[in-house]
Amino acid sequence: MPERLLFVVNEAFEKPFLRPLGVFYDGHHDEILVADTGNHRVGILDRKDGFPKTAFQHLVRRKGAAKATPGEPRNLAVNSQGDIFVVDNLCNYVQVCDFRGAHLEEIRLQDHVQPFSQTTELDLKPVAVTVDPSDRLYVATSCWIFVFDKKLEFQKRLGQRGHGGSGFTAITDIWVDAEGNVFVTDARGLGLRVLSPQGDLLLAFGEHDAGFNNFSLPVGVITDRRGYIWVVDAIRHIVPIFDPNGKFLDYIGGFGSRPGQLAFPSGIASNRDGRVVVLERVNARLQCFQLYQQTSREGDA
Repeated sequence: MPERLLFVVNEAFEKPFLRPLGVFYDGHHDEILVADTGNHRVGILDRKDGFPKTAFQHLVRRKGAAKATPGEPRNLAVNSQGDIFVVDNLCNYVQVCDFRGAHLEEIRLQDHVQPFSQTTELDLKPVAVTVDPSDRLYVATSCWIFVFDKKLEFQKRLGQRGHGGSGFTAITDIWVDAEGNVFVTDARGLGLRVLSPQGDLLLAFGEHDAGFNNFSLPVGVITDRRGYIWVVDAIRHIVPIFDPNGKFLDYIGGFGSRPGQLAFPSGIASNRDGRVVVLERVNARLQCFQLYQQTSREGDA
């Protein structure tokens, strides 16, 4: 295999991960953050070796509830100052925390939809979040992507409800590269689409069908320093890698529980300078890989 496995983490503070769904690099503090969904917490690990540093319980305020209760964090991102943005299965807002989990504020998308009509509660429920190198915040719902500047002031909305082009119906993850292009995985229709900073469609591929250029259930996406696109396919138990034009190059994983294998991968993150970490829901672990130096499966595409 051309990739190099650096370390594997199964637990933090003597408590095994439970159905973890989201992972992100904190470049400011040189840490890896894990949305440990089943344990209602966010775990914080050292980037170099995955050693657990700390964790905090993620509490949410559900509609009609008298007090905050343990949530189910599913997706997260960190800006250059170390502020953490958390998307939770049990709430309809993005929580903003400091670098150790203290609550700062909430971002509710319904406060920013006045210009848009025909919205439903589901349309406005956050499902994924990311930040770009300039600290702009991107919040995805099932069909839209809301963009905020680094002061968290609303700027624009990308995408639309529907199939084809820049229309989405079941967004699962988003990523923004150094040029501001937005990479979107969708559980329906074409699995991977790339939008320009203005929202124009630049690239689309990946039918829900057999073949290395297609997907079964894409749930995560990043790009690396070469512009290669890594897409997490939860059903195929692999992370296929594509060149910037969408040509299949290679993959990591394959079903199993041994080091390097994957079982229902659920998240992916990159520090943009040489490492990729992959989270697994069923194996309940995180694996860190060094970027490979060659592509050995081009002939299989």
